Amino acid sequence: MINKFSFSAVAVALSLSLSSIACAVPSYNLSVDGMFSNDADLKGTDSSVKTSSVGFSLSNQYFTVAYKNSSYDFSGDVDPFSSLHKLTFDARYEAYFATNLKYYLGLNVGTLFEDDISLSDSYLLSPRVALGWTFMKGWTVYGGAYANLNAADNIFLPIVGLQIGNDSDLGWSGAIAYPETKIQYRFNRSLAADLTYLTVCDTYYISNSVDHKGKDTDGYYREEAQGASLGVTYSFNDTMHLSGGVFSYFDRELKFYDNSGDETISLDADDNVGAYARFSFSF
Repeated sequence: MINKFSFSAVAVALSLSLSSIACAVPSYNLSVDGMFSNDADLKGTDSSVKTSSVGFSLSNQYFTVAYKNSSYDFSGDVDPFSSLHKLTFDARYEAYFATNLKYYLGLNVGTLFEDDISLSDSYLLSPRVALGWTFMKGWTVYGGAYANLNAADNIFLPIVGLQIGNDSDLGWSGAIAYPETKIQYRFNRSLAADLTYLTVCDTYYISNSVDHKGKDTDGYYREEAQGASLGVTYSFNDTMHLSGGVFSYFDRELKFYDNSGDETISLDADDNVGAYARFSFSF
């Protein structure tokens, strides 16, 4: 059966909890981003694939609404789909037990699909709970639990992380966590650089897959990869920021499953490189 788990959802769960420390004043943040990558050969085939995506998110200290459209340009015999969609809503709340001990509650709901939303097949429901202990100024360790409930499979995992400062601090700051670690160095109020390492594993409901008998059917698609990026952020002021950088994904696998969750095809893809840009505005 497919072990369907959205690692990026846990990254969001951690980052939203960690970043909320800096949200002393309620405000909204609108972010728009895009990326593209080069061609990567699919091993054992005469095909290759390159990807691009655009997305946006709207958030405050209590919720985030996000959408991403990922485009896949396949060449050769392998051509399973052309685009995938991800729509999510995340709600969260935090409060203190004591001066240095707080708790976090969160719920992420969404749908990941190709053409048809089909909520009974493409839904994502992910509750989470965590505790944070600030053991010294600017250093907070987190622990908790996370569940991913969906049509293909259900899974329960721990949440662990360490937050060092916040991204407005001069000098070093970051979040050391699984599946995403980000380290930043801020030179001044306007300029910062960051290095990120992450694990990617999103699973989408697709309208056309193949079963073990080679017949067309609906099913699931999942790409597993490790990734690293190097970026810079320029802050025009306290509310307007422009980010950009380069990235590479490696150890990539493209996996297809039938509607019973059984794997039918697995393709290894070459490493790829690409670039991204993001603009965010707070109001």
